[in-house]
Amino acid sequence: MERKRCLICHEEVRVPVSFFQSVFGCKATPGKRWCYSTVRTCLTCAREYLQLNKNFNQRIETRKCLLCTQTINPQQLQKSCMIYAKDYMYMSMDDKIYPCLHSECSFQGTQSDLDRHLQEECCYRSIKCVCHNFFRFNELEAHQRQCQHYKHCEYCPSTQTVPILLKNYDAHLKRAHGLVVCPNLGCRSMLKLDTSEQQDHIQKECVYRVVGCNFCTSSCMYKEYSNHLLMHTKSQSTKIISLMEETRIANEKMCDMVFLYNQHQTYLLSQSITQSITPSPPI
Repeated sequence: MERKRCLICHEEVRVPVSFFQSVFGCKATPGKRWCYSTVRTCLTCAREYLQLNKNFNQRIETRKCLLCTQTINPQQLQKSCMIYAKDYMYMSMDDKIYPCLHSECSFQGTQSDLDRHLQEECCYRSIKCVCHNFFRFNELEAHQRQCQHYKHCEYCPSTQTVPILLKNYDAHLKRAHGLVVCPNLGCRSMLKLDTSEQQDHIQKECVYRVVGCNFCTSSCMYKEYSNHLLMHTKSQSTKIISLMEETRIANEKMCDMVFLYNQHQTYLLSQSITQSITPSPPI
């Protein structure tokens, strides 16, 4: 068979791919097919040319088609984009032994073997971390030990510990150690699964458990309950002070009324005495 050469490295193509027409927007001319209908590039060459092994904001803004003047912005190439397709028919027909595309790797095999090796086995293949940065497979674990999206299990032996993705951490604790995180919002206490200790903590001991107030219809976390009760105390104190002030004013008014009443009674009494001691005029 006639072996193709890569448009980028100019070596015999390894794990051949062709760019989709929509990538560069190449147009077919009369009597000719579009640019990548027959030509191929190596898988790693294609990815490096479009900088697919870099985060979006680390890529350059313009890449030119290898065969025409059309350009593309690699920063706009998302994971879901149809960028290239592997030529499986070509690989199945080529039985020549090739070295791995990564010069540090000692693997050798046919095109199909090489494709599988690059996807599943090669220690130097590029892997994307959940933090959107790319690393070689043999460097990924060292990165994960420092990545904020991973966590070390404090219950696994130090010799066996492997960084665990944060979203999978609770599932790991349950599966490997029979531990569950307290379901009360804000609490991260580790509890033995399906034990009285678990129920006692959740219902009686956890300061993040929700309790209802005995003096109103509100509910709050237990650790905030004392402050909630203090609000009731302050509210009642304000009401008591207000009631005492109202009582004082009412007492003052009552005292004034009693004083006026006594004055009036004294006046009436004095008038009565005066009339009783005044002699009646002669008839």
